[in-house]
Amino acid sequence: MRKNLGNISIIFILFFNLSLFASSYEWSATANKKSAFVNEAILLKYMCKFSDRSELYTIDFNPVVENENYTIKPLSEQEQIVDGKRVNTFEYIAYVKRSGKMTFDFDMVMKKTNEDSIENTVLGRDNEQYEELRQLI
Repeated sequence: MRKNLGNISIIFILFFNLSLFASSYEWSATANKKSAFVNEAILLKYMCKFSDRSELYTIDFNPVVENENYTIKPLSEQEQIVDGKRVNTFEYIAYVKRSGKMTFDFDMVMKKTNEDSIENTVLGRDNEQYEELRQLI
């Protein structure tokens, strides 16, 4: 009985330690104005704060758009390490084209890679397999 309890406690400790080393992140969004005139610039700022350095994560985020309601143009993008934690900041300028309540909803994709993939990219190895697709008419 004691041997099984020891095995269970070791498994619990390993699982707990692995969950502590997993990166987590939190998104926040701010605008410098709550109301604006038509065609007046609005600064949109998006921040992604990670729980650690998060070297294995990449962010696919590009909300640049032009539609009948608003236009969004890129201003700046930066990545920095603050107190050992990675912080990505994206700034965009929005121009509202018509009056009324506007909501800016964007999608971002968080991609996680592994160390082998990074090494292959840095060393120039290409381990991907390509297949040719032909269409017969």
